[in-house]
Amino acid sequence: MEQKEKTIFSEQPVCDKDMTKTYQGYSCKGVSKEGKAFNFIVHHTYMGVNVTEKLAGELVENGRTELLLFSQPGGQHDFGRLVLKDDSVEVEMDKHYLKGRCPVCGGRVIHTSKGYFCENYREGDNNSCQFHALGVLAYRQITEDNIEDFLSGKAEILDGFRSDDNIPFSGYLVLNSKKMLSVNSRICRCPRCGGMLQVGPTSFRCENFNDPEHPCKTRYYRYYGGVRINRKMMEELSRYGHTVEPLILTREDGRRYPACLAFNDLKTRILTLEQR
Repeated sequence: MEQKEKTIFSEQPVCDKDMTKTYQGYSCKGVSKEGKAFNFIVHHTYMGVNVTEKLAGELVENGRTELLLFSQPGGQHDFGRLVLKDDSVEVEMDKHYLKGRCPVCGGRVIHTSKGYFCENYREGDNNSCQFHALGVLAYRQITEDNIEDFLSGKAEILDGFRSDDNIPFSGYLVLNSKKMLSVNSRICRCPRCGGMLQVGPTSFRCENFNDPEHPCKTRYYRYYGGVRINRKMMEELSRYGHTVEPLILTREDGRRYPACLAFNDLKTRILTLEQR
C-alpha cells in the first residue's frame, strides 16, 4: 500500500512551501525564494540519528539542531549537529574553537587532542595553513588561556618549562618561521650593556651575565611589593626607566599603596616610587 504524504510544516523558512513527511524523509518541492526549482529533503536518519518531526522542525526553523550523538563507520561516536547549508542538510561535527583568530590566515583555532590547530591546517599539505601549537612545550602543558592570550597579542610570561637537561626556564609564546608556537625567554634590551634581558623562574638576567670577557651582572627580581613584573612592565622599564601606570603594591604589614617601579641611577636595581 502506497504511503501517503503528511504535511508537517506549513510555509517553512527554507522555501515558503509546505513540508511533507514521506518514505524518504521530510521534503518540499517547488521554487525557491530566488526563483530556482529545487527538491529539499531532510532524511529520516543521519549517521545513526533518527530525525523526528520535532528535530526536523528545529532544523528548518533555526538552521541547526541541538547537539546530537552520531555514529562513525568505525564504531566511534562523536557529537555534532544537523545544519542547513546551501539548502541542503549536512552533519557538522562539534569542535571546540578558541577565542581569537589564526595569526597566519585568520581562520578559527581548534583545540584537539594533540594541541591547537588552525581549522585550515592539513597535515602534510604545505599549501595549507601550517599554524599550530603542541599541547605540551618543553615538558609544560599549554592551556587554552595561554593560547588565547597569544592570539589576542598579549602573550604573557609562563613558568614551568624545562630543557632536555631538566633545567627550568621561563618564557612566552612566539610564532616561529615554521608557523608553530615556540618559547622565547628574551624580553627586552638590558639597560646597562645593550644585551638582551632573559626571564627566568625568579628574575630577569642579562644574557651576558656569564660572559667571560665582558660580563654584565644585571639582574632584577620578578616580584616587587607583591606584584609580579610582566612583559609590558619590563619593556616600559627598559624604554623609559619606569613603569607608565602606577601599580597597587603591598607593604610588609599588608597595607596597600600606589607606586611606580623605576630603576635607580645606576640601573642596577628596581625601586618603588610612591605617589605623593
